[in-house]
Amino acid sequence: MKQEIRDYLHDRFDEIFKQKGFEIANESDGDDGYLIEYRSEIFTFRIEKFRREFHVSLFRTNISKDAANLFNVLGFLHQNSANPPTSNFFIEETDIEKNYKKQIDYIRDAIYNNLAELNDFFGNGDVKSKLSDLEKYMQNRYPWLFKRS
Repeated sequence: MKQEIRDYLHDRFDEIFKQKGFEIANESDGDDGYLIEYRSEIFTFRIEKFRREFHVSLFRTNISKDAANLFNVLGFLHQNSANPPTSNFFIEETDIEKNYKKQIDYIRDAIYNNLAELNDFFGNGDVKSKLSDLEKYMQNRYPWLFKRS
């Protein structure tokens, strides 16, 4: 990934994560993609870039097998809301650098506006039960993804 975009990502995310006690736990950049993890004592954000898209996973710190997509968790937490947060890859934006910056800003705003709820989701109560409820929510919302032949 170009250094300019990597610097932009750091500028946008470091400002909120470092204020909230997160630190960079892992970062790798290669031909196939980019990955950075911001970790707190409670949970970790994993931001990955594949091709033209950024994806964000959340998991309890040191238990990455429980990873869940940011916007799936937010959809679950806001399922009774008229406008639950959803992912946006800005496919209409043809300038790739503007596309990346729009995605980064969109993800950053979603995290910033929901950080307290995400912290509560992973930090309070039975997380396994909450993840099970999230899985049921996902099965009801996207039954074709869980269809068994």
